[in-house]
Amino acid sequence: MDRKGQTTMGQIGIFLSIFVAIIVGLALLGGFIIPTVGSSTTLAAHANNTLTMPASGSTVDLNGKFATGVIVTNSTDGTVVPASNYTILNNQLDANGILTSRLQSDGGTFETLSINVSYLTQPLGYIPESGARGVALLIVIFGALAVAMVALVPVLKDNLLGALGR
Repeated sequence: MDRKGQTTMGQIGIFLSIFVAIIVGLALLGGFIIPTVGSSTTLAAHANNTLTMPASGSTVDLNGKFATGVIVTNSTDGTVVPASNYTILNNQLDANGILTSRLQSDGGTFETLSINVSYLTQPLGYIPESGARGVALLIVIFGALAVAMVALVPVLKDNLLGALGR
């Protein structure tokens, strides 16, 4: 008890409280917040996915919901497949109701042949608006600042460094 009859937390209790708060904060940041924001703001690259070109008018699903920068090559000799032989359909629903991108064959000499498809895609959960991606990154920064403040405020408030002789 202090002079006013109030109980106070000792310095060891303050250190333990700070330690626990920092561990919980870092666990939340590293285990949940940072990976979630990272996958929501980063495009996924797919290089040389081997597929079979479908028959004319048929489609094959690609990874992700929106594909850009698509390059299709013949997997046997590396010949670039002309864009007139296929169409990329973005934001299509698959059989499970999940958004996907699709490669649709428009006919040509590459039907039913093995092809390599390289592209960038927006993974599921990607934030397409640039402003929203910026705010998501700010969440990580402010979370890290909050963990730092949890560590600094009690130390500065109670002058714990002075009590330790520093």
